[in-house]
Amino acid sequence: MAMSTSNVRMIITAVVTAAAVAAGSSSFGKELTTTTEQSAESQIRPICTTTPDNILTSNQYFIVYDRAWRTIHKSDLPSDQDLTTILGPDNGSWSYDQKLLTTYLRRNMSAFARYLPQARIIKMILRKANPQALPTLNPVVIEKLDFGVGDVVCGIYKVLRREDALLEFGIEQLSPKAESQEKKTEQQFDGRLVIGIRPASDIDSDSVEIYSETIMWRDNTKPNIIMPLERKIPKVMHELASWWLLDSGVNYLKGLKGN
Repeated sequence: MAMSTSNVRMIITAVVTAAAVAAGSSSFGKELTTTTEQSAESQIRPICTTTPDNILTSNQYFIVYDRAWRTIHKSDLPSDQDLTTILGPDNGSWSYDQKLLTTYLRRNMSAFARYLPQARIIKMILRKANPQALPTLNPVVIEKLDFGVGDVVCGIYKVLRREDALLEFGIEQLSPKAESQEKKTEQQFDGRLVIGIRPASDIDSDSVEIYSETIMWRDNTKPNIIMPLERKIPKVMHELASWWLLDSGVNYLKGLKGN
């Protein structure tokens, strides 16, 4: 798929902007931590539970795994009433954790759609391959989602599991060309994106950890298949996006306190 000069410039500008924002973040390199593993005989133990069991126990699969997290004191988080004000009275019966994660997801996934180059690339592909999915990239639509099982966000992320403080997306593959339904079932690789909030540790009951986790896998018997996170540029773009979204998303939550 050819890209116009204006689209190329737009993507380069977005990459540079994301890098600058991440580098200028007040907690970048301090509270933000990432871990990446690539393995054919994986010892990875992800938080994700919707991966097939044999993916993690068989050496038939090559896995790429990345996790980023930031710890925040509970006193810096918005109150239940703050979140109800943001979400609206219809969600007043939700648990505090469900309100907090939904607020975080609405902000971060809409920010992904608005600002990051990955979303711009997805949009260009969807225009040709699946234009019916373009509304899933609309920030206004995303900001109204409850992120229930079956919801699709940004064209490629489908909610497979939702708990009050945890969400697991399946990662769909995109093709630049429209394909038949039969071909669409032939996934060359698979993946999950997990976003959640959990206690920081057993000994620190006053803090929580907000995290994102990405896991992708492919069959080792198909060496011609290369996953996005195996490529240098997509990997860097992914890391910049996860760092910036995590850091700015946590700061967004902190900014809601007392509103």
